[in-house]
Amino acid sequence: MQPIHFFGRYFGFRPTLFSLLALPALASAAPVGADLELSLVKVQQDGPEQLFHLRVSNVGQMTSKGVYLDIVESSEFSVGYASSRSQMDSLEPGETIAFTRTLSAPTFRTEFFLDLAFANHSDTDHTNNRLLVDRCVLGAQWDESHAIAVKPGGFECSPDYGPAEPSVIAHLESLGHSPIIAYRSRCGIDADGTDGPDFCPNPATGMEHLALEMDLGGGESISAVADIQLDPSVDDVVELAVRDVLTVLSVERDTGVPVRFERRDEILFVARDGSNRFDITYTLAEGADRGVLATGETLTWPDSCGALFPCISDPSDGITFELDVIGQAFGDHSLHAVSVDTPSPAYMLAWATGPWSAGNLNRISLGRSDGGVQLYAWYQPGGFADASSGTGWLRTVFSFYENILGPYPFGDEAGSVAAGPFAGMEHHPYWHVRPDNMQYPYYHFHEAAHGWFGNGVRLACWEDLVLSEGAATYLGFRGLELAFEVPQAQMDQIWAGLADDELVEAQAWPEGCGDVGVVDTLGVHSQHYYRGAFFLRAVEREVGRATFDAVLGTFFQQRVGTAASMQDLIDTIEAETGFDAEPLTQAWLRDLPIPALP
Repeated sequence: MQPIHFFGRYFGFRPTLFSLLALPALASAAPVGADLELSLVKVQQDGPEQLFHLRVSNVGQMTSKGVYLDIVESSEFSVGYASSRSQMDSLEPGETIAFTRTLSAPTFRTEFFLDLAFANHSDTDHTNNRLLVDRCVLGAQWDESHAIAVKPGGFECSPDYGPAEPSVIAHLESLGHSPIIAYRSRCGIDADGTDGPDFCPNPATGMEHLALEMDLGGGESISAVADIQLDPSVDDVVELAVRDVLTVLSVERDTGVPVRFERRDEILFVARDGSNRFDITYTLAEGADRGVLATGETLTWPDSCGALFPCISDPSDGITFELDVIGQAFGDHSLHAVSVDTPSPAYMLAWATGPWSAGNLNRISLGRSDGGVQLYAWYQPGGFADASSGTGWLRTVFSFYENILGPYPFGDEAGSVAAGPFAGMEHHPYWHVRPDNMQYPYYHFHEAAHGWFGNGVRLACWEDLVLSEGAATYLGFRGLELAFEVPQAQMDQIWAGLADDELVEAQAWPEGCGDVGVVDTLGVHSQHYYRGAFFLRAVEREVGRATFDAVLGTFFQQRVGTAASMQDLIDTIEAETGFDAEPLTQAWLRDLPIPALP
C-alpha cells in the first residue's frame, strides 16, 4: 500500500488514506495451554448471605496472564440475573491465589464462569479475546466443598451438576454477559448438550491453499464456494476470520460430508475431525469499505480478508490460491490472478471488475521485463493519457527490481490496474492504483516493489510492517532516480523535501511480535514508510550501494515464499557486510526523535 506524498510531478496530491482503518481487531480465542484448578468452599452462612472461599492454582506449565471469575446469580430460571466480577492477578506455574466472596443465597442457582487469558494475549482488558472454557451449574445448597478442575479442553464439573442449559446461555448472551464459545464440557458436548467432536480451539491453524469460486450474480447477489486446504499439522478446530458481510451457508468435506461448524461474531469455528480440506459455501454482501466494493474492486488490506472469504488474517500465514470470478455485468471483466503458486498473505488475493472486455480492452502493453514478465497497464475510460505517462518507465524499474533482488515470484504477467479507493494497493500480480494516481510513476514503482517485499517475503507480524512499506518506499525512490536519471545532488534534495513533509516523531518498528493489532501498529502511518526508507538509505550510505543491493537480493532469495521479520533483514545486513546496524536501527526505527539525514 502507498500513502501520501509531497512531490507533485511524481506523486500527486495528498489523499485521505487511513480513515477507513479504524476497524475493531478480530477476536481471537485463547489457547487453553495451562491447567488451572478452582476450588470453592462455603465457610459461613449468615441468613441470606453466604461467604465463600475461592482458591485458584496454576497446576500447568504456562503463565496465566489474567484470570477472571464471573459470578451470575438468579432468583428465577430465566429472569433476575445479576453479575459480578473478580479479577485475579497473573499466575505463574505452581502459584496459587485465594480470596473470599459474599453472595446472596439464590433461590434457584448460582453459576460460576471462569474466563482465562494466557501470556500470549495482547488485549489488556480481554473483552475481545476471552475464552469461556466451560460453565458448571453449582446448586444452591452448599453442604460441602465443590471442586472444578479446568483442563486443557474445559471444565470437568462436579459429578452432581451438569452444564448450563442452552436457554440459560442464550439469556446470558442477550444481557451482554461473556462472549461464549459454546463448545463445552471437556470439548466433547455441543451447545445443545448432544455429543459432538473435539472442539478445543487451536489458534495455531494454517491455511495452505485456497480455491475460490466467486459468482457476482450480475450485480444482484454474490455467492461463493471456498475450497480450503489446511496445514496437515492442524488439529481439533479451525478458526477462520469472517466479517459481517459474509454469511456461511454450509461447510462440507471435499467428499461432500457435512462438517460441524459454528460462527461467533467474526470467527468461524470448523471441526477438522481428521480432515484437512473443506468446502465452505457462503453469500456475500457488498462492503462499505472492505470486501467487494460497489465500485467493482475488492479491498481486504490489511486484515480484512474475512470480508471476502473465510481466512486467516495473520500476515505470516501464507497461502497459494486459485481464483475464478464469474457473473459480471454485461461488458465487464474481472482482472485477477487465475492462480498463484508462491505462498502469499491473504490480503494479496483480489480482483477489479471494469470495462476490460476479456482483459484486452483499455489496456496498454508495456513490453517484457528483463526477466520475461509481460507488463500491462489497464485504465478506465478516458484514462489512456494518464496511464501512458505514469507507466512509461514501469518496465525499466520492474527489470531493475528483478536484477538486484531476484526473479519476480508471481508469474509471467503483471501490471497496474486503475482501481481502488487508496493511492495504491499491492494485489499482485495485478496491483491496484487509484485512477487519479495513474499519471504518477511513483505509485506504480512502489506497488510493484511489494512483489518482492510484503508479498514475495511476507511479514512475520504486524509490528514488522516497516519491512514491507519501508522497503517498497525506498525501492520506489530508487526507481525514480533510475527512470528520470536524477543527479545525486537533486536526489538528495528530493529526500530532504520528503523528510520535511513526511517524517514524524513516532516509532517505526514496535517491540514484540503479535502484541498489537495492525491498526495499532499503523498509528501515525508515515513512520513505517518513511522512517523505514530513510533507515535503508542510511545503511546504503554506510556500506555502499552495490553492496547493499547484494544484501537485499540475498535476503529476498533466501526468504521468498516465507514470513520474515525486520530483525531478519538487520541480521542479514550484519552477516553479509559486517556492518553494525544497531545504532541506525535504534535511531531510525525505535527512537522517536528524527536523526540527521543520511
